[in-house]
Amino acid sequence: DGMCAAAHGVWVCTLTAHAIALVDQAGQLMQTIGTRDGYPVACCLDPDGRLFVTVAETGGAPILEAAANKTLKTRVDVYEPAAT
Repeated sequence: DGMCAAAHGVWVCTLTAHAIALVDQAGQLMQTIGTRDGYPVACCLDPDGRLFVTVAETGGAPILEAAANKTLKTRVDVYEPAAT
């Protein structure tokens, strides 16, 4: 889903921005990773600490419009090693 627990916080996919954010337990922003032109929709950490992020590419359209028009494409970005 759009959130993934990490050792010192939570990775959060942001559907209104082109980034994934690491937030600590106090709610403070610790790190962001830009996803270029795509919207991050899901993420997870593997046992080796790599962060996998499913990114939706909409061609510039709002994400729900691209889904309705069946023009939505996805890719998986891998960040290694992930900050936790």
